[in-house]
Amino acid sequence: MRKNFLLWMGVALMMAIGMSSCSSDDDDYSYVQEFGDNNNKENFIGTWHLLHYYTGWGIKEDYEAGEVTVTFTKNGDMQVINKRDDQHPFSTGNMAYYFVDIEKSIFTGEPRTCMSFGFCTAYLSPYSFTFDKGFLYLSQEAYDGDGYTFQKL
Repeated sequence: MRKNFLLWMGVALMMAIGMSSCSSDDDDYSYVQEFGDNNNKENFIGTWHLLHYYTGWGIKEDYEAGEVTVTFTKNGDMQVINKRDDQHPFSTGNMAYYFVDIEKSIFTGEPRTCMSFGFCTAYLSPYSFTFDKGFLYLSQEAYDGDGYTFQKL
């Protein structure tokens, strides 16, 4: 009986430690920009360098200029050229991108136009976006979601 009690106390202690280590304010890499009125969809059109990829779990991966480029076209195509051997985070090729309206952003609590990309966007989480001085910031509308920083060519 005492052995079972100690076992359950150990499990409870481990759960308490595990839950207290999770934090909703991951400040290691803050890539979420202030989302204001500068989210004009037309600003996507053109070619962008991928500068940073954020996993949402505090891991930031930097990219050299020209290593991964993404071109957004007017007809909704996203053309990727990835010169990396590992093809991370996008493989070279074409995919579609879409704009979707969401009822409540996790960043602002307000309705927002977001973008989504991939082969089947019905299952993908949308990204809030903002443009600032030649940079494009994409932040997934999901807690601990991933994000990207691009610079316009």
